[in-house]
Amino acid sequence: MKNIVKIFSVLFLLTLCESLYALHLDVVYPKEGDRISAASSDSTFIFGQVLPPDSRLTINGQPISVHANGAFLAFLPVDYGDFTFKCTAFNNTDSVTQNRTVTISGPVKPCPIDSLMIKMDSIKPSGNIRLCQGDEFYRVILGYTQL
Repeated sequence: MKNIVKIFSVLFLLTLCESLYALHLDVVYPKEGDRISAASSDSTFIFGQVLPPDSRLTINGQPISVHANGAFLAFLPVDYGDFTFKCTAFNNTDSVTQNRTVTISGPVKPCPIDSLMIKMDSIKPSGNIRLCQGDEFYRVILGYTQL
C-alpha cells in the first residue's frame, strides 16, 4: 500500500511541476469587447503577462519585449472600428494564441468655436462640473468641448 501511495505522490508532483511550467498567456488590458478611444492618435496600449517569463511574444506579428517577471506592455497601431489584437506566446516546445477584439472609436470631431458639445460615448466626469462666468476652455476635456 505504501508503494501505491508513493507512486501516486510522484505522479501528482510531476503533474504539478508540468502545470507550473506550462505556457500561459494572460492579456489584462484591453478586455474582450472593450470600446477604446484613440482620440488623438491611431495607436493604443495592451498589457498582460506570459509565463514562463523566458517565452517569446508577438502581437499582430510584431515582436514584443517580455520582462523578467513575464509582464509585457506594448503601444501598437490600431485601425478604427472593430480591431483584433492577435497575441501569440511561444517557446521551444509550445505556443498559445489569444485574440482580443475591441472597438476603436475615432478622433473627436472639432466643435464650432461658438458651441457647446457633449460627446455621449466619451468618458464621463466623476462629478458635477461648474462653469463660472469668465471660464474658458479651448480643448476637449473629458468629452466636453467648452468655450
